[in-house]
Amino acid sequence: MGALGEHLRYWWMIAVVHRHGKPVVWPRRAMNAWKPVLVFTKGKPECGLFRDAMLLGSADGKEGHPWGQPSSEAEELVEAFTEPGDVVLDPFCGSGTVPMAAMALGRRAIACELSPTVHRAAVERILRAGRDLSVDPANGTPSAASSG
Repeated sequence: MGALGEHLRYWWMIAVVHRHGKPVVWPRRAMNAWKPVLVFTKGKPECGLFRDAMLLGSADGKEGHPWGQPSSEAEELVEAFTEPGDVVLDPFCGSGTVPMAAMALGRRAIACELSPTVHRAAVERILRAGRDLSVDPANGTPSAASSG
């Protein structure tokens, strides 16, 4: 998180309250009824008034990763904080739900994933959706690029 703060400004934290179900995190013996979404910005975001607790999410729509998030939830968050043409950064993209939502809504997406296996699955998912890919010049690996 500290690295994000070097280039972006922390804006706010949103509590996303789970609409259906409360997944159990067994090692901690906790029933998780919400999750944090941190909003960073480059400049002032051009969003309207928003609530910092959003009733979103469901068990439906998860794809490609054990911790995957529903696409409808990602779309609602992308719409709440960005305009078409904006850039959405997901530094922990998993199976690519947030970049997929961003591109579907006409935003540009930058996504990062440390696990090579999960990264490959996200790239394949983006390709299956007919999205363009660009190559990261730093390491030569494919990355998702919005076709606009």
